[in-house]
Amino acid sequence: MGLILGRDLMRTKFKVSLLGPCSHAMHIKSITGLLVAVVLAVTAISIVPVPATAVGDGDPVIVSPATHTYPEVAVGWSSPVTIDLSTVPTGNYTVEVSGTDYQTNNYYDRRWITYDGSQDVFQIEITPVTVPGEYYVHVFNTDISTPDGGYTHAELSRFIVVPDPVTPPAVTSVSPGTFYPRVNDGYRDTAEVAFTGSGDEVRVEVRDGSGTVTRTENLGELPAGSHAWEWDGRRDDGSLAPVGEYWVELVSRTGDQTVTSAAAQVRIATGYQWRRVSRSKYGDQASTTRSGRCSVDRDYWSDYDVYLDCWGGRYATARLAFSIPSSAKNLSWSVSGRAYCCSTGRIYRWAARPYSTRYEVKVKVTRWRSYDVRRATISYDYWARI
Repeated sequence: MGLILGRDLMRTKFKVSLLGPCSHAMHIKSITGLLVAVVLAVTAISIVPVPATAVGDGDPVIVSPATHTYPEVAVGWSSPVTIDLSTVPTGNYTVEVSGTDYQTNNYYDRRWITYDGSQDVFQIEITPVTVPGEYYVHVFNTDISTPDGGYTHAELSRFIVVPDPVTPPAVTSVSPGTFYPRVNDGYRDTAEVAFTGSGDEVRVEVRDGSGTVTRTENLGELPAGSHAWEWDGRRDDGSLAPVGEYWVELVSRTGDQTVTSAAAQVRIATGYQWRRVSRSKYGDQASTTRSGRCSVDRDYWSDYDVYLDCWGGRYATARLAFSIPSSAKNLSWSVSGRAYCCSTGRIYRWAARPYSTRYEVKVKVTRWRSYDVRRATISYDYWARI
């Protein structure tokens, strides 16, 4: 336009030089008007409204989880998903988070962003992811699609949810540390293994001094917390394990992770020790004798007693005999019962050891006396195999 206007002005100037004075003034005025029109035209071109332009023509940037890094997060992760839209066109964007394996993980979370250029970075807290596996984050402009159904201005990122590390089980105690299962006498016949831990499958293993597994027991699935297992000193085939040192371990499997506790020591032993025992017999178990006008009645006052009764007779006797070890020592005894009647006559109670392996407790009444023998009890120490 500038070139055309310049050319017309030159032509006008040439024509003016060939005209007379009056025409000259008139044409000067025309030239001035033409110049004003040119200026106004140029000005009009510069103030025509221009439509708003997009911020940019780039793609979204997924800042976190970062693209191409496959970052690992823990189970329960929920944020932040950070999106940078500073170089994209304004418009509507969708953020989708889902598991890549639809067969085993149907996790899906969708969020929408309207981008008007006033805010560039968005941080989104998603629903916590609780299933280990691979997930993807997809951000795309929903206003602009491609002929094949995809989206322009899109970005894809992936992250991996790793399972929580399995805490190894721990044996907290073995009690007693030495036990005596080879003699089933009620004295330390078992050992209790207390432990903490959990797992989809928990197994206890007992190894002998050479490392050979002597006993295995599957405890199944256990929740987190404290647990206990009791070993009776037997091997897997049911036989008694020999005397010696053993080590107890707990093996826990959760998912594809297997962890083992530190080994705890326990000892199987045997031998002898001094033990004190108490034994009792009821009166109806006594052997009896009588003379004259004395009588012996069993179950007279109760189902377990023997009643010695004399009416001026010579005597009635009850004897309760106990078999004892020859090593027995520090023997003591007692008789429980009830005396009846009168002031004449006597009641005798005593004990004797006629043989090394026999102990007897006796009750005797004479003349006008009676006694209901209910129970005799003896106590002693003996050298016991354990």
